[in-house]
Amino acid sequence: MQLTTQNTLLYVDPPSEEQVGRRYVVTKGIIPGIYTTWSDYQQQIFRVPFSDGISMCTPEMAWQYYERERQAGNVCALTPPSAQPSLDALVEPVLSPAKTSQEATNPFVNTSVLSSVSLIKPFPDGCDIFVVYRGRVPGIHYGWNECRKYIYDCDEVTVKAYSSITTAISEFAEAQLNGRVQWLD
Repeated sequence: MQLTTQNTLLYVDPPSEEQVGRRYVVTKGIIPGIYTTWSDYQQQIFRVPFSDGISMCTPEMAWQYYERERQAGNVCALTPPSAQPSLDALVEPVLSPAKTSQEATNPFVNTSVLSSVSLIKPFPDGCDIFVVYRGRVPGIHYGWNECRKYIYDCDEVTVKAYSSITTAISEFAEAQLNGRVQWLD
């Protein structure tokens, strides 16, 4: 599928009958369009604030969705942030039970090997909403078990616990705007 410019909006040719398989639609990203692989799709939206995309089961569904969004004026190219700010300014220190105040100068819960990810929640009771700023799936997670599966076996993950969903959402949104959210493989 070739991208062409028509009235400053990106146009994608309709799929042919031979095309089959899942497609990934980017409506707001570096280069909006329809992509055939998850990797190509992620390259268009990864670390781009306000990016938007969706996975579709068939090429025809993807094309119809993209066309509908394009005609509604919801398709636009976004510029990725040029410089990533330091993660050290992201959040205040969180003490886990195993750390002393002297060791807590780093504001993040860092794990560097598989065995260092705690099986029990290393945060105070009442903080049951977890924001993963740097990990396999950055975002807001409810409960330590859900959060742990997205940081397990990753080096240098960044997690913070919150007691309020409102605070968690605003902190994560601010981090996304400032380019401080990072996906790890």
